[in-house]
Amino acid sequence: MEIEKNDSIGDGNFLQLYGGSEVSVEHNDVRSATGSSFYLGADNAGVRISQNTLRDGAGIGIRIENYLVDVGTGAASTGVELSHNQIQDMGGSGIDVDTAGALTDSLVTRNRVEDSGVDGIHFADGNPGNAISHNHVKDSAGFDCRDDSSGGTGTSGTDNAWTKNKGKTSSPAGLCK
Repeated sequence: MEIEKNDSIGDGNFLQLYGGSEVSVEHNDVRSATGSSFYLGADNAGVRISQNTLRDGAGIGIRIENYLVDVGTGAASTGVELSHNQIQDMGGSGIDVDTAGALTDSLVTRNRVEDSGVDGIHFADGNPGNAISHNHVKDSAGFDCRDDSSGGTGTSGTDNAWTKNKGKTSSPAGLCK
C-alpha cells in the first residue's frame, strides 16, 4: 500500500496504522495536526515513512506504540524505516517510541527534527536492536536525543546503536554530538 503526496491541515492524526505490512508513506505534507501526525500501533512490518514534512502539530510528529485497538498490547513493529522526514515545531516529541515493546530491528535515519516541545528523538526502555543514525536534531525543550534503556551493548550502554547524530543535548550522553 502506498500513501503518497497528500496535504493535511488541522486534522487529528493524519495516519493511524495497525498491523500494516509493506506500507510506504512518502511525500506527505501534514500541518497543524491536533494529535500525532503519524501514529503506528502494534504489529507493523516493513513500513517505510520517508520524505514527509510535519509542522506545527499540537502532539507528536511520529509516535510509535505497541497498542492494538480493542485488544490492548500487541507485538512490536519490526523493519520500520523512518528516513528523510522534516519535523518542526511539534508540541510533543518529534519522533517518539513511547512504550516498551513497540519497535525493534528498525532504522531511524537522516531526519531533521527542530523545535520539539519535549524530546527530538525519544526511545522508551524496552525497544532493542534499532539503528538511529545521521539525524539532525536541534532546539528541543527536553533532550535532542534520548534513550531510556540501560545495561545494553549499544551506544552509551543503551539497547540501540546511535551513530553520527547531530544535536546538543542527549540522555545518556553520547547519543548525539
